[in-house]
This record gives sequence, C-alpha cells and structure tokens, in this order.
Amino acid sequence: MRRALALVLALGAMAVVYMPACGLVFGCGCRFFFLGGSGHCNMHAPHPPHCPLCTGSPLYGLAFGLVVWAAFFVPLDRLIRRRAPAR
Repeated sequence: MRRALALVLALGAMAVVYMPACGLVFGCGCRFFFLGGSGHCNMHAPHPPHCPLCTGSPLYGLAFGLVVWAAFFVPLDRLIRRRAPAR
C-alpha cells in the first residue's frame, strides 16, 4: 500500500514537472501545462533548432517521462517506507 502511494505521488509530480523539465533541459520554451505547456516550444518556430523531445519519437517522451518519474519515485518510496511502523 505504501509503495502504491509513492507511485501515485510520483506520477502526479511527473505530470506537473514534465514540461518545465523539458524546457529546462533542452532550452526549448516549454512551460507548466497551466502556463501554456508546449505552446511556447521552439518546435512551432519555422527555423531550427527544434526541441528533440517534442519533435522526436514518442519513445523519447516515454524515456524522458520515466526518468522524471523515477527521480520522484525513488526518494518518495524510501521516505514513505522508512516512516512505516516497525513490526
């Protein structure tokens, strides 16, 4: 049950941080989804360079999302399980 809580919290954090992390890593202009998301991404510009995550294969997005999710899940899982009462 505690691992499921960490999984859900990490998925929520990943959903919020995915686009700004893309903008931070690739410098493409992606923002939080409630501030326009990929609407400001350089993939919409007529000239290159274009964001490799937004214009690349869906596997790029999946791999990037998995990395962002793991960055939240691992510490949350350890924190939640550490606080579990001893048996």
